[in-house]
Order: sequence, then C-alpha cells, then structure tokens
Amino acid sequence: MKLDFIAFQMKDPHLLPYILPNVFSIATIVTPQQFTSLVLPSLKPLFAIKETPQNMLTLLENLNTLQEKTEKGVFRERASVPHFMSSPS
Repeated sequence: MKLDFIAFQMKDPHLLPYILPNVFSIATIVTPQQFTSLVLPSLKPLFAIKETPQNMLTLLENLNTLQEKTEKGVFRERASVPHFMSSPS
C-alpha cells in the first residue's frame, strides 16, 4: 500500500481536494483495523485545516466511511464532530 506517499502529499492543503477522494477510495477496501492504523492517523490533522473549504466538505461527505471504519471509541476520540467544531477559525 502506498499510503506513505499519499500521506506525505497531504501536508499541502492545496492538494487535498485532489488527494482526499483517493484516500477515501482506499478506505473502502481496507479493513477497519487497517483504516484505524494506516489511514486515520494521516486524516486526523486535516480536521483542523480550514484553508480550503473543499477539504472540510470532503471530510464531511465521507463522515459515514470514517464512522464505519472506526470503532465507536476511536471515532469519538479521533474523528468526531466536536473536532470539526472546535477547530480555530
């Protein structure tokens, strides 16, 4: 899996609208354990990025995938709506 390269590219917020759909495509084929250990850690910092509104929209559009691929406790801790709401403006 080439998630290391994709995660590296995710550091540029201007590339995220092009990268995130691919990340979520990958997320649909990995197991919940793989998602939690490989994909979610690189998504977590994105919850606070507000530079490009499309980034937040993509995350919100894929909220179901985030919820389905993580255990309830992990979802609440790492990817919950309070993270979106508590991000600095």
